[in-house]
Order: sequence, then structure tokens, then C-alpha cells
Amino acid sequence: MTKAIVVTGAGYDRPEEIAETGEAGQLTIEHHHDVADAKMAMLMRSADFAIVPSSTILHEVMAARLPAITGYYVENQKKIFEGFKATEAIM
Repeated sequence: MTKAIVVTGAGYDRPEEIAETGEAGQLTIEHHHDVADAKMAMLMRSADFAIVPSSTILHEVMAARLPAITGYYVENQKKIFEGFKATEAIM
């Protein structure tokens, strides 16, 4: 069985919707909401890769040397995405 670790921030206002999903076929979902810095670092160290928006969390993932899949979905993330792409830190 494959495990996905989902971390949502304090601003995410529906964490119970993720917490209720539990298992989806061959995927086990482990949800963490509004975690402290030390726990976030531990979760990153335990991961094989991250799927994150091009926001400050991308900076943290890159600092942790965790491979990432990223993109942007709001305008203020576009410059972060383009900056990382220009330096070839992401493809």
C-alpha cells in the first residue's frame, strides 16, 4: 500500500474533509494540519518527494533538498515559480 502524507496550513478551513478520507483504494492518506516547524522538518525528511505550490513552502522543500513537483495557482506565486525555473532548480 502506498502512503501519501498531506499537510495543510492553518489557513485551510476544511481539514476534516481530508481527515475523513482515510484510505482510497491502494492509497493510505496521513493528514497533518497546522504543524509546528520541527514536525514539518520531520515530515519532509520522511518523504520521497513533495507536491507543493510555488510559495514559501517551495523554498522550505528546496532547502531540505526534497525533490518537488510544483506549479502556481494564484498570481502571487507566479514570480516564485518563474524564479526557480530561471535558475533551473525546477523544470
